[in-house]
Amino acid sequence: MNGSNGMNGSMSTNGATAKGDAMGTVPAVTPKFTDSPEQAAVIQAPSYEDVVVVAGAGSGKTYTMTRRIITLIDQGISPEKILGLTFTRKAASELLSRVSAAVTRNQAGRGTRVAFLKPEVSTYDAFFQTIVRQYGLLVGFDQNTQPLSEAGALQLIHTVLDKHMDQLMAFDQGGDELGKFSTIAGNVFTLSNAIAGAMIGSDCTSFDEAVERVRAWDKAFVTQVAKALEDEDVPDDEPKVGKAPKQKKKESDTAFETRMREYRAQCHQLCVYKTAQLAGTARKRDLLLDLVADYHAEKRALNMAEFSDFTIAAFQLVTRFPSIGATYRKRYTHVLLDEYQDTSTTQAALLTALFHADSTHRSAVNAVGDPFQSIYAWRGASPGAFRMLQHDFGHDATDKPYTLTVTRRNSRMVLEAANNLTKPLRLPARRRGSSLMREVDVPPLANIDNAPEGTLGVLGYATFGQEIDAIVRFAKQAIALHTPTENELADGAKDNRPHVALLFRSKTQMPAYEDALEQAGLTTLVVGQAALLERPEIKDILALLHVVCDHTDSAALMRLLATPRFGLSADDLQALAGIAERLNTAQRYRALVSAGIVEADANPSDADIAPTATKCPTPSS
Repeated sequence: MNGSNGMNGSMSTNGATAKGDAMGTVPAVTPKFTDSPEQAAVIQAPSYEDVVVVAGAGSGKTYTMTRRIITLIDQGISPEKILGLTFTRKAASELLSRVSAAVTRNQAGRGTRVAFLKPEVSTYDAFFQTIVRQYGLLVGFDQNTQPLSEAGALQLIHTVLDKHMDQLMAFDQGGDELGKFSTIAGNVFTLSNAIAGAMIGSDCTSFDEAVERVRAWDKAFVTQVAKALEDEDVPDDEPKVGKAPKQKKKESDTAFETRMREYRAQCHQLCVYKTAQLAGTARKRDLLLDLVADYHAEKRALNMAEFSDFTIAAFQLVTRFPSIGATYRKRYTHVLLDEYQDTSTTQAALLTALFHADSTHRSAVNAVGDPFQSIYAWRGASPGAFRMLQHDFGHDATDKPYTLTVTRRNSRMVLEAANNLTKPLRLPARRRGSSLMREVDVPPLANIDNAPEGTLGVLGYATFGQEIDAIVRFAKQAIALHTPTENELADGAKDNRPHVALLFRSKTQMPAYEDALEQAGLTTLVVGQAALLERPEIKDILALLHVVCDHTDSAALMRLLATPRFGLSADDLQALAGIAERLNTAQRYRALVSAGIVEADANPSDADIAPTATKCPTPSS
């Protein structure tokens, strides 16, 4: 069932959405908000202060930041001087609509109707692109450069690999295998994103410089490994090492020591093997760096760029030309950074250079997020984003961020399970990691005082059909239970239809549940169902595309001709297959005759084929 979208406080319905501009229709019933103590601390924080907020799931983050913006406006901050950045257009649109609706309600409550300029709310990538579009020529970045999608990037990488085919084959023949063509392309794409997202900062301002740093480190590492292994025999296969031996009751100390020496020798050989593998990985990466460098050169030549390229260009502009940063700090005196835990190292460095050049040249920054909800580590998101922000913004090491821990979204049982799952993340690390700083602490989530205990049902059925039937009946009952009645709708309740979620361990069962639920009159939305490609209509489309791309794909052609559009029977298809085989045979013979391998009289005549061809019906339109 739909929750409150994280809108904490004593609000019984979702926030109203403004229609049109800020002077849209005011709802007949204006919901009243009551800020919790944690929310009030964030909302009422001094306007000039940098605010770091760790907001747990369902703790009212969006509501709190909306109220924070409204409070800043009430304190005299011009709305157009407030900038909000988030990761998706949907989140940006939601934040802007909530702010607009809240301002409209406030004006209606005061009996005023004055048009106001809205805050600027955008995605991180779109905002960085606006900087590059305006000033990019200063760092050699064409203003007409087009964004490159992931699919386009991989296609371009394949083009680069074609140019390096001899180099790739020579590397494979040298004993180290790079893998399949698609695997190499994926590795180039991943390495390129890792460098762009994690290595650009104050002491490394260009992608080419970052590539050379990685190359130099790999070269030094390979040299060091070679010295360490120069007197070692590296095993061809990975040694198998069992558990450490224990001394048996009647075993002598000498015999046990002999077994221990053998075990230590096995461990040593395993260590040698793993170390040699690491050196091999560094050698592979040296070749991948060549491909990455050529890939970026190809992008520049085609005036194309990924989002990370725009971010790097924006960072170069802000660091090389301080006046650009000053312009944006003057334009936006207050900045809201949403989902900050997912910013990459490069993005964080850019935001710091842009909005906090030093203690006097700065904007007031409000960073919000939850380290436990970080989902973009694969593209460079730092595990210590909040701690690094505090460090870069000159906060004291003992400063603790504001926290939002009370959630109205969940029952006690659900929240207890969530806290138990995340408990290992709160424990001190068993050993020191490579990171120079540890992320800020994330406190456990807490329920409101009157939160329900929750219900957990465990049901078992003898057959698969019984289980599906039970799920259908449960879904219909749950929806009926939480759907507003006609009387409730007449009293002003919103017509919010609840949702029921089904989680699967395997995708194979999804179609059966989907069909049963739809037959019961329910609407379904399936996420992650690979069976989509198994649907007949999808297979027909794929067959058509295969035939267009590859005229020799007879299997796809046969499937296409068997569809109702063409209406060929099994006998017709068999006859067509026979014709195709004879034509192929005739073509092969003609090729052999042309090459002088067989005599000319061995070529089958066209007369053997023509009578059969008349039996094939003309496809219907």
